[in-house]
Amino acid sequence: MPRHPRSKARRLWNLATMTAKVATQQAVGRIASVFEDERAARERIERTQADAGRTLAETLGRLKGAAMKVGQMASSAMDFLPSPVTEALATLQRGAPALEWSEMRPFLESQLGRPLADVFASIEEAPFAAASIGQVHRAKLYDGRAVVVKVQYPGMDESIASDLAMLRVSLRAGGLVRLDKQDLDRVFEEIEARLLEEMDYTKEARHLEAFRAFHASDPAVVVPAPVLDLCRPRVLVMTDEPGVPLRAFAGAAPPADLRDRVGETLARVLGDQLFRFRRIQTDPNPANYGVRSDGRVVLYDFGSVKTIPDDFLAAYADAVAAGLRRDMDALERALLAMGARRTDRPPPDVSLYRTWCDVLAEPFESPGPYDFGATRVHEKVAALLPGFFADGVAAFRPPPDLVFVDRAVVGLFANLRLLRARVDVGRLLRARLDRPVPDPSAGA
Repeated sequence: MPRHPRSKARRLWNLATMTAKVATQQAVGRIASVFEDERAARERIERTQADAGRTLAETLGRLKGAAMKVGQMASSAMDFLPSPVTEALATLQRGAPALEWSEMRPFLESQLGRPLADVFASIEEAPFAAASIGQVHRAKLYDGRAVVVKVQYPGMDESIASDLAMLRVSLRAGGLVRLDKQDLDRVFEEIEARLLEEMDYTKEARHLEAFRAFHASDPAVVVPAPVLDLCRPRVLVMTDEPGVPLRAFAGAAPPADLRDRVGETLARVLGDQLFRFRRIQTDPNPANYGVRSDGRVVLYDFGSVKTIPDDFLAAYADAVAAGLRRDMDALERALLAMGARRTDRPPPDVSLYRTWCDVLAEPFESPGPYDFGATRVHEKVAALLPGFFADGVAAFRPPPDLVFVDRAVVGLFANLRLLRARVDVGRLLRARLDRPVPDPSAGA
């Protein structure tokens, strides 16, 4: 198993090499496209963007840490990068190569301050999961409890600032990101804040306690319990709550009613966390959900948690309700309150708002369960993006508070598609929004 580049110098060299390669790919593609007709030029640009995405995915996956985490986030941010790039980066959602036990064991013992034999009756050397900043091993305590041990890769906390600074350069140098420098810096500041929090596993232990208490009354949701006396800034020990990974569950062709039930639970969990708890899990990777045979859903990863400011949530709820009512004036006011509309640019034509509302509202305006297995919303969004970037993007900016909310919502959509679930998301949303929105079943 390969070692990840740990020193700051080696990581910067890897990122600098990636930047030069991506910039060259894009420059060559743009120059060549000048001499082709419109269709051929568009196809060439899409190919070079896909090549850039593969280059980014390969390098970020090897580096792990902040670099890989940003790649995972970008893969679900359809308004952040061109779709050929996000499609290539989607491979980063499927896990990462683990590190050798010979490297992880001494680090784990140094964090616990004692030999593993003094702590665990047994521990499996082979990890059962590996992600961007750590890997997970099953173990058993001397009191008989089955636990999982999440261990951070050595050196991850030391590379965040330099990784993110170099990634900003990479995205802009390659001409891949459609944000000006100030807006991109604001987005990366929010990303860095969440990553710094995610690097401290004692904070994740506290998140586990808080979310476990919040979901305690929901019989369809399971949250592991932290073993607090064994948790450290780089080590998290929690009860082992088994479940079939969401991707494997979906691939096993479960009965439709079970699939729909799991999908509804995922949708309800996000809605409750966002509108009632005002704290959300922000990593919707399918690997962070397990499914039990009775349909209960296990929530695994609480490293990245976003607390939603009250004023932002109020404006966000106003924007959602206004979009569903097709009240374009109210939508404009809500976007301004969110900080999503640039005040130094003229407003976009109202037809842009109507077009996007018609597409994005589709799942919520179904008179009953919406079939996410048959949805084409993602294709409609992809078709609208070129025109948006050409004509409308200058009027908008991504508010930092929206970055992780968007990630959670887009991730939910992807997971419901993965499940091919039928879920009445309109009913669930109306029950959680303290705003008047139309009920599509009322006129049926």
